[in-house]
Amino acid sequence: LGVIRALGNKKIHIVAMPYGKSDFAQVSKYVSEKVTVPHPRLEEEQFIDFLISNSNRWKGAFIIETDDNSAVSIAKHKNELSKHYFLASLH
Repeated sequence: LGVIRALGNKKIHIVAMPYGKSDFAQVSKYVSEKVTVPHPRLEEEQFIDFLISNSNRWKGAFIIETDDNSAVSIAKHKNELSKHYFLASLH
């Protein structure tokens, strides 16, 4: 939530990508857009495909993983995803 608040205060467009109802950051007033995504670990292939298929929609976006499930999946696919996005963490 702190990341969303800090970036939102700078007027940066924030896309929250919840995959579960317990993700409370999606209701932040700083979220510009909310898109429900497949679970990054349980539906990893669909999650990565979703990000790649929407890369033109969010061209030049910076992905910041804010949970372990997303971080693991994104790290495993960093080479492919880095062709489309800026990644906060290149493990």
